[in-house]
Amino acid sequence: MRSDTGVLAATPGITEAAHAAQRTTRWGALAVLCVVSSLVTGGLIATLSLYAPVIEQVEHWGTVTLGIAGTLLLLCLSLAGIGAGYALERIRARLVIGAGALFVAAGCWLTASAHYVPMFWAGFALIGAGAAAATTVASIPLITNYFHHKRGLGLGIYFAAMAGAAAGLPLLVSDMIAQWGWRITLQGTGAVVAASCVLLPFLPQPAAMAIEAENGGDEAGLTVRQAFHAGDVWALMGAIVLAQLSIQAVLFTVVSYLFGGGYTMAQAVMVYGCANLFSVPAGIITGALADRLGAAKVLPIGLWVQGVGTVAIVGAFAGGMTGWLALGLFVVGWGISSSIQIQIGPMLMRDLIGGRHFAAILSYALAAVGLIGAMAPLMSSMVEQWTGGYGVLFLICGVLSALSAMLTMVIRRRVLAC
Repeated sequence: MRSDTGVLAATPGITEAAHAAQRTTRWGALAVLCVVSSLVTGGLIATLSLYAPVIEQVEHWGTVTLGIAGTLLLLCLSLAGIGAGYALERIRARLVIGAGALFVAAGCWLTASAHYVPMFWAGFALIGAGAAAATTVASIPLITNYFHHKRGLGLGIYFAAMAGAAAGLPLLVSDMIAQWGWRITLQGTGAVVAASCVLLPFLPQPAAMAIEAENGGDEAGLTVRQAFHAGDVWALMGAIVLAQLSIQAVLFTVVSYLFGGGYTMAQAVMVYGCANLFSVPAGIITGALADRLGAAKVLPIGLWVQGVGTVAIVGAFAGGMTGWLALGLFVVGWGISSSIQIQIGPMLMRDLIGGRHFAAILSYALAAVGLIGAMAPLMSSMVEQWTGGYGVLFLICGVLSALSAMLTMVIRRRVLAC
């Protein structure tokens, strides 16, 4: 039910009709978060690789210039998320997400208007900073508050929506770039992201965040200082970071690995695309399982599956039925578990630390994921140069996922806030 202050809260003794209205409000809020995050992720972050060759050809800016722009975007995406996490505890969530969306739109305009490299870099930095506030850093704490007992399902739908957008919107953006050029396309994308802010009035403030923001209340849970003195929190953050590093390395190299081993480019891309498609229904299913069985049980199993699926790709060139089985195991195993650390990991963290400063503490974890995940291309290229191929890299990635699973298994289940 929505109160006069726009706070989503449960009121004792409310009628069944009021319960239905409360559920409708929550699902509507989830739809708003899915739309905004999908536009930013699918329309921009997932399509930046489409802009690079066009910009290099039209503007004659070299790969170093474009590489620095991408690095600035990733750095700002990671570091600005910490500020967004703290902001969620102090001001309305819709204001944080709206500011992020407007920063993204301003970054698109600045980049599209740039005729000098520093202005181009500044635009990319703005896009990264805005994306941090407009997407996962803000959305994950909100969804866990909206859907307390069904948060896994809510997060699964959210990540499935972003995965679908990341698969479909690049096709549209590619056609727009070919027809109208990169500048107009980028300006148009920024305008659409800015226009999505009209949906934000339908985003209520969760009761838990309202207490913190308005009354400085003492909702159950650890402070930031207490969380960083807890070994279980460090173990979980380490597990999320290691698993994400493994996933990022595979993302950057699997197509090149298959193409270099004899597959056609179309076949390699199809394998990669099929693996990503599996992540859409899998996110919803694993989220529902986490609601029923608990995040502490689902997360380690998912990470073991991730490790097995990653190692399986090494056998893709074995020939005969063995090669096909290895390829299928990668597509299914890696595909269904590739985002489990980002989806189920925050659920387990919420169980460990409570909701008092969940947004701020999660923002540190996501910043570490972004910063260390950015090392994946460098790690991949170094291993490939040292070993002459990607086989050893995938074995290393499998070990990283296995280590992540082991770390989650030693965490003591300790629910501090329900």
